[in-house]
Amino acid sequence: MSSENMEKAGKTDKADKNELFVKPRKQPYGIRSPKTLEIWPLSIGDQDALAQRIDGSIKEFFNREAKEGMAADADFAVFVMKVLRENIGIILQITTGKTEDEVGMILADMTNKQAWAVINAVWEENYADLVKNLSGLFAMVAPAVVGAATD
Repeated sequence: MSSENMEKAGKTDKADKNELFVKPRKQPYGIRSPKTLEIWPLSIGDQDALAQRIDGSIKEFFNREAKEGMAADADFAVFVMKVLRENIGIILQITTGKTEDEVGMILADMTNKQAWAVINAVWEENYADLVKNLSGLFAMVAPAVVGAATD
């Protein structure tokens, strides 16, 4: 291999390795003065813990709905806001590495719109592609499973 090709190969390997390392997402916030929050992707363990935490609230809501009848869209919206408000502190702690006190100060300087932008950033960074990929995997696997069941 020529020295030029070896150099190109080395750069490609380095570029491939750099893609494996995550970078924080910058999210602006602040009521009177602009600040930037660095939001890091969740580890698989943190994703699981957060999903389990929120899963309990969702099950509770739908169990209540099954007993009492389906609520109006407004009730569901209130429920979603309640779950997010109850969990945004821990979400920020996990995704920013900030302490509980630091997160309290951040939330005191954050608007609702900015909080939703943070939640959206966490969703996009950690769950959106996962849901899309799992849906694609299901679409690929389902015909084979259904076909095997009918044979």
